[in-house]
Amino acid sequence: MDISISSSYGQIGIDYIHSKIDVAPNPPTGDIHYSEYGVRINSEDAKANIDMQECWADIGLKRTMRFARDNYQIAGNKTIDNIKKKAAEGNRLMRIENGKASIVPKSNYNIPRINVTLMPKHGPRIYWSDPLLRMDYHEQNVDIDWNTETRAVVNATKHNVDIFLLKEPYIDIKYVGNRVDEVV
Repeated sequence: MDISISSSYGQIGIDYIHSKIDVAPNPPTGDIHYSEYGVRINSEDAKANIDMQECWADIGLKRTMRFARDNYQIAGNKTIDNIKKKAAEGNRLMRIENGKASIVPKSNYNIPRINVTLMPKHGPRIYWSDPLLRMDYHEQNVDIDWNTETRAVVNATKHNVDIFLLKEPYIDIKYVGNRVDEVV
């Protein structure tokens, strides 16, 4: 017989995906704020206060207000004395004109005594102020702001099985002879 038969089995393909879960957590975060630790230092040197009032009093100098008060009183007295002197000179001129007084007056010169004391008898008083040192410490403050709102990212894959026909089965029958018109 001149028949050729060829056949092939069918093939089934199976794809499967395993189920899995991927969880990516978002951990809480914290913002940290802090102030610097520091020291502030203020200092003042010792100061010398010198009181010269006794020294000035020893050589005849006075305090400012006392000096001004005394000079005000002396100036007032001298002004009144000069007014009296001018009035007396005017009276004398009137007597000379009337012929009752001589032209040349008797002079009365008083030589003042001078006493010079320039060395003070007492020394100055010296007062010392204490030196000052102040230190201010600034503590370090730490503030933490927590962000506790967390969300996990979940990726889930379902289990899946795909069955498909990879190769179809077939039967191929061919006539390979030359006698197509012959009756058998």
